[in-house]
Amino acid sequence: MQIFWLYNAYGEQRKRLLATANEALLETQLMTGVNRQLTSAAMGLTNGLLEGYAKGERPVVKLNPDLKGELDIRKIKPGDISTNDEELKSELAQLIGMDTAPKNYTIQQYKLRLNKTLVSKHVSLPFELALLDPDCHIIASTVDTAKFLRTGTKSGMEQRIIARLNEKQSGILQLAFPNVAFYLLREMGLVLFLSLFFIVVCGFSFYYMIALFFKDKKEAEVKNDFMNNMTHELKTPISSVSMALELLQDESVVMKEADKKEYFQIAGNELKRLGMLVDKVLRMSAFEKMEVDLNLEKFEVLPWLEEIVSAVKLQTEGIASDITINIWPFDLQFNADKEQLTSVIQNLLDNAVKYRDQQKDSLNIWVDVWEHESNNFITITDNGQGIAAEYIYKVFGKFFRVPTGDEHDIKGYGLGLSYVREIIKLHHGEIEVSSTLKRGTKFEITIPKKQSLYANNSTGRGRTGTR
Repeated sequence: MQIFWLYNAYGEQRKRLLATANEALLETQLMTGVNRQLTSAAMGLTNGLLEGYAKGERPVVKLNPDLKGELDIRKIKPGDISTNDEELKSELAQLIGMDTAPKNYTIQQYKLRLNKTLVSKHVSLPFELALLDPDCHIIASTVDTAKFLRTGTKSGMEQRIIARLNEKQSGILQLAFPNVAFYLLREMGLVLFLSLFFIVVCGFSFYYMIALFFKDKKEAEVKNDFMNNMTHELKTPISSVSMALELLQDESVVMKEADKKEYFQIAGNELKRLGMLVDKVLRMSAFEKMEVDLNLEKFEVLPWLEEIVSAVKLQTEGIASDITINIWPFDLQFNADKEQLTSVIQNLLDNAVKYRDQQKDSLNIWVDVWEHESNNFITITDNGQGIAAEYIYKVFGKFFRVPTGDEHDIKGYGLGLSYVREIIKLHHGEIEVSSTLKRGTKFEITIPKKQSLYANNSTGRGRTGTR
């Protein structure tokens, strides 16, 4: 619709230009006297008007008293007329200024005179001029005849008024504009800009709407996958605990004390697993509601990391692995929420174990911690599968899991790294990831040494406290 409207607006602008060109042609013929018939008609009309003014029919016009009985237009000067109607005075002055004396023009000379008329009508546009006979054959032109004929935009031939430029050349004058498109677009610049702006806004809105639709659809699919996965993971420990309890309660089954302890241990482990899963979901829900508490405390880094690594090593039983801790300085201390930061490190180490490269002889993990100026740094590097470049910026998204192809035994819910990022943000820090497929992944955490007690409240994300 906008393109159709612009096309019509362009056509109207072209019509106005050609109407102005025809008007300029007539006016120039009238003022130069190249058309005797037209000039005589204008002189007769003007004389009649002036006679009426002299008789008082139009009291707004006054003539010089010395002109009584001499109302020939050729003898009147513009200064002989006084009126409070400036537009009328201008028109009369133009008519009185007609060049009624016989004069000869070449086609080029007449083009210059016509150009002045066009400029006075605010049309500054290159043009060519031709003199045509009644059969529309070119008698003379300001350019080569073939070039004039190829020029697309020409004034109309409806007004076939014969103009006599000189003794040998008489005919119908026609204007041609070679480069009219740019001029017309420039004249309708504001309309064009507003229309294009409207088109861009509509296009962007449509694109945004479609993008939002697909985003919502994708999020819905991810959430459905998460719910299905979560339901399955919840049912597994519940089923295991139920089976263990049924066996323990069944009096018909003779069971040794060692077997009972084993079943109790299985039930306990499954309940712990269930509790960790529920705790993780509750923590993410707390982040959504902005109800996370940070309890800041000062603690030594080395024993804290050794305790975390010891717990993670239990998951690597039966796997050739090595977890190396490097700390500088040796007695480095953190001022942070120890419990939340523990979950961060555990999540990153768990991922390193889960996404290890099965084709490599061993899993190697390096935990490096150091301080520099006003920040503390933690990097966790592994030699695992790595992350493809197209997923590197998505890993911190909620519910997102990196596709693992045919490896369906890797458990997860897409919440871990999202949780990690939120905890680091609450500490006013940053986390970055770099990875190469088949070579490994590196997470780098930056945490300011000084943590403001109320800074998180100012951002509306969580609360802090001390203990």
